[in-house]
Amino acid sequence: MTHAVEFDRSGAFAHVPNVWEVRLHPDSAAAWTVNVTPGSATAGVLAQLDPVRLSQAGRVDALVGLERLAAWAAALQARMIAALIDEPHVGAPAPGLDRGWAKEDVKTALAESITGAQARIHTATDLVHRLPHTLAALQEGRLTARHANAVVDTVRVLDDTAAREVEAAVLPEPEQLSDPAPTMASFRRKLRRSAIKADPRSAAEKAARAAEDRDVWVIPQENSMAYLGAALPAEGAATVSAAVNAKAEQIREIGDPRTTAQRRADGLVQICADYLNTDTVKIKKDTAGVATRAGAQAPRYHGLRPQIQVSVALSTLLGMDEQPGELDGHGPIPAELARRVAADPSGTWRRLVTDELGHLVDYGRTTYQPPADLAQYVVARDRTCRAPGCERPAAQADLHHVQWWSRGGHTNAANLVPACERIHYGIHRGGWTLTREPDGTTNWTSPTGHVYRVPPASYPIDETMKIKKDATEAEPTDQTPQKRRQLPDESVG
Repeated sequence: MTHAVEFDRSGAFAHVPNVWEVRLHPDSAAAWTVNVTPGSATAGVLAQLDPVRLSQAGRVDALVGLERLAAWAAALQARMIAALIDEPHVGAPAPGLDRGWAKEDVKTALAESITGAQARIHTATDLVHRLPHTLAALQEGRLTARHANAVVDTVRVLDDTAAREVEAAVLPEPEQLSDPAPTMASFRRKLRRSAIKADPRSAAEKAARAAEDRDVWVIPQENSMAYLGAALPAEGAATVSAAVNAKAEQIREIGDPRTTAQRRADGLVQICADYLNTDTVKIKKDTAGVATRAGAQAPRYHGLRPQIQVSVALSTLLGMDEQPGELDGHGPIPAELARRVAADPSGTWRRLVTDELGHLVDYGRTTYQPPADLAQYVVARDRTCRAPGCERPAAQADLHHVQWWSRGGHTNAANLVPACERIHYGIHRGGWTLTREPDGTTNWTSPTGHVYRVPPASYPIDETMKIKKDATEAEPTDQTPQKRRQLPDESVG
């Protein structure tokens, strides 16, 4: 039998454990992955480790080894993304392809939203160009990807000199290779202290830079709930908080069973619903001094006012079954909730009813002044921009002719798909091509030749006829066993 070397923590780590050594000494092999720079060799060893054959200590070592390998892979991916962005013209089949359009390849290849792709690109290019020591620490497994992202986020508003000072203050030394990474909480505190010390600029300037990243987002949760988040300047958050608290007091009723927290949540929803449904138009200036239209200033796309789509099968709407409905931007919701919002008279909701094939039979034409039927149908049918990973509502997107109108394409439902302004421009100028299959599947080909298939939007299936058929078949007939037993001599052979 081959003699296996014990790769314990005090041994020499230049030797890569072979297959037999990993099998005979799995715990020692796991410990080896913690004490060497991660790479293809550690990947090979970790792939051979069987969790069942490891001791508890060996599993912990393997877990750390895998985390360090993930950091190594993240560093390589950052280099790849930066190269894609830095040299988009290399081998590009479309003359119009530039740095901006290289983002689309990152987005589609990694199944990201455009925001997620931009975040990845920002992190990758900062690591490669501004924070080479952080990138090296990531590739050597001395930092995790989360630690590296925290460094990038912290130095975003700093100049290069200050960023290097922060790096020098927070990065672990190379000789600390096998030491565990610091906890995120302590690492962030150290980052903040170092950033304050390295950057003498005024707090007001930093606040102005930070405000550039303000945003609001929604994350679907379980049980038909969603998390609404917002990153706002302090004064903006105070304004929202004051308005929500005031609305909560306004809607309080005598004997109201709701808690204060529940009324605040309901008040926020009511403020937004009032905005969508108010007809009064007023001109005023916002907090930044920019003139805006209040009341019914919500923009219209294809003549459609902003509404929230809920899709429900006809059989569910009639109470014949309990199929989940589909709430735009969230996903499946219980049938009872789908019926309730479909019946809402405020005009906030746009009810989409489907037939037994999952096709639309009603797309809410009576809830608002309709534009051309065709545009209305395509917007209702496709829900969002059809580009890979894009969730922009179809009502806010352009309607693109799959076969260009200038090249003989027809203006009909089969030849129209919603495309957000960015991807629409990409089709005409950035080298993207598109085809649409009869079932609604769209096939996108990037300038690099990669093909991405986007299935059609899904809808609940109406089961009215099926339920009726099952009920009919269950009804008694003259040929039931009870009747047949009354026939004379039937059992006589």
